[in-house]
Amino acid sequence: MYIGRLKGVGKLWQYTTVDRASSFAVAAVRAAEKSAPAGAAFLRQVHRCSPKPASACSGRAIVDGGPEFQAEFRAKAAELGVVRHQSPARSPNLNAFVERFQGTALHAHYRIAFRYRYYTSAGELDADLQAWLRYYTFERPPRPPHPRPAARRDLLHRASRSAHRERMESR
Repeated sequence: MYIGRLKGVGKLWQYTTVDRASSFAVAAVRAAEKSAPAGAAFLRQVHRCSPKPASACSGRAIVDGGPEFQAEFRAKAAELGVVRHQSPARSPNLNAFVERFQGTALHAHYRIAFRYRYYTSAGELDADLQAWLRYYTFERPPRPPHPRPAARRDLLHRASRSAHRERMESR
């Protein structure tokens, strides 16, 4: 998602993944143009911090046809065992969960954050986004049919423990 342009930094983009079952979201702010290496780096980040072994979306990623999801992203997804599905052009309804999350991030985070703070780097904005994501994932009132924050936290904690156990056993 295009966030905007910061003076002295350039264009800012948000890379996002959302787990449909738990509404667990992982997002990061990146400076510069959208590119496949940046998309692959985000996929590595998601794979590293995911509570599940394969990815935050149980081994599947639905992507649009953007330049950040091309060659290098495909190679990294194959390496990590993530199945990549590309949605047709001009069909955001097929990836509605992420589109809705990005709208929520825009209205509930960015528009408010830019009113009260002057950002000088992508890192500052990313730090604020990560704080907002903690609120979004663990504290906000849930919207049906998703579990309550405590249930969501328990679900993610159990998945994280089992993934850690599996990683340790495979060593």
